[in-house]
Amino acid sequence: MQKISQNQVILLTSVVAVAIGFILSILFFGLLHKWALITKQQNDPSLLGSYKKNLKIELVTEGLSSPTSMAFVNDNKILVLEKNTGLVRLISDGVLQDKPVLRLTIDAEGERGLLGIAISHKNNNKTDSVNTNAFLYFTECDNNGSSNIRNDEQLRNRIYKYDWNGQTLVNPTLILDLPAIPGPYHNGGKLIIGPDRYLYTAVGDLAGPKTQAQNNKTGPPIDGTGGILRVTQDGKPVSDPSLGNKYPQPVLCLWNKE
Repeated sequence: MQKISQNQVILLTSVVAVAIGFILSILFFGLLHKWALITKQQNDPSLLGSYKKNLKIELVTEGLSSPTSMAFVNDNKILVLEKNTGLVRLISDGVLQDKPVLRLTIDAEGERGLLGIAISHKNNNKTDSVNTNAFLYFTECDNNGSSNIRNDEQLRNRIYKYDWNGQTLVNPTLILDLPAIPGPYHNGGKLIIGPDRYLYTAVGDLAGPKTQAQNNKTGPPIDGTGGILRVTQDGKPVSDPSLGNKYPQPVLCLWNKE
């Protein structure tokens, strides 16, 4: 019987150790991959109940930074807002374009930022770029975006109307100039064009005193915060205000007095 030398023992031990390490690595990374898949499945959006029969979830694009709102320009193009960057991004045929269609100077502290968008097709024709407008709601600072400013004249929540030329947003027109302090929370900011063709926006209470618009009967009078505003697409009060003619009553459309 041939005697195994010490060098051969060391070599054999090394080979066995490497083999065991390799097997353990495969097992570890296999379990890690399986755990990652399970975690992803748990975190992925899912449909519940009867919705599973008629709806499905499909990833359109990725790579957005803190998206807040989106609106369809037509069947192939979507405008998406990034809260903190002030960028309006374009998704065309499912592809996120590298170049933003608009870059805004905003204040993004807390819940401020680029918050809401609505699209209006003047002739109800989604293929007509010339007659398409976009409305944007964002927190604007008149002092080069400095969030240290706490002055009503320098920090405001504003709604602008833009023309969509097929590639970018141009010709901004100020539609509504709204308060942004005390904040920086409860800014609201969602926009929608109603079936009556009026522009609706939800405005938060800015984390301030609860007015009578928040069912506080002993609170300050309504001031345009903590409610839903309704104006024409040019920013004018509607012709049939439901609450009165003294500002902000003409633009408030929903207010529960109970």
